[in-house]
Amino acid sequence: MLSQRLISIMLKPYVMAAPPPLAVAELTPDEAKALARKHPEMARAGGRSAVAITGEADLVDSVVQAVRRLSHGPTKGSAVIDTVLALMAHEPGNREHYIDVLMASLGVADRSELPQLIRNARRRAELLRDFEGLTSAQVADLRGSTAGNRAAIASRWKSERRVFSVRYQKSELYPAFQFDEDGEPRPVIRRILEAIEGRDGWALALWFTAANGWLDDKRPVDLLDKAKREDDIVEAARRSFEPLAV
Repeated sequence: MLSQRLISIMLKPYVMAAPPPLAVAELTPDEAKALARKHPEMARAGGRSAVAITGEADLVDSVVQAVRRLSHGPTKGSAVIDTVLALMAHEPGNREHYIDVLMASLGVADRSELPQLIRNARRRAELLRDFEGLTSAQVADLRGSTAGNRAAIASRWKSERRVFSVRYQKSELYPAFQFDEDGEPRPVIRRILEAIEGRDGWALALWFTAANGWLDDKRPVDLLDKAKREDDIVEAARRSFEPLAV
């Protein structure tokens, strides 16, 4: 289970420590069932396996909050980052180990890249939390499609450059702000994709949700409902992504 993997990462530096700041015990099936009877929310999750955590209150709280967030897809990466950073602050003597953990989890070889990658991972998680990322099946539902192939409409729209997607934890997600209230792609999205052809989906998604100097420091996402600003948004995209003169 992912939550157990996270706990394992957090406890790794303390294998030889006595006493550890956190202790974890896996409950027996009977203990897990008894706990589930007292806590209905655990029963709804299955209640077949459970662990108990004890330690200093602030550190236990950090772990509990992170594990809760681990069950909410788009926040998983941010939860791991925040938890490891909290442990780093709590145990500065193990800072080097925690840096190694973050570098491994983010696939980083050069330490100088770590701060930027942490910021980027958080921005991605925040974007999906604030604006939602739709699966292809959810795109079909939003449009009211009854096609048996639930991925067909999103795939077709993407091939027609009417929408774009981002990759997140092996899933392809479509930022929800691309669609109007009827589930149709906003026309301005196609115009932008044609103006900046070949750009990475994440780069574009983050561009939409950041203040832009070409738009009087407004976020492009906040202007999508304003038809009079469509030309301005397209021009801002073109200027933002055009190659720098050498």
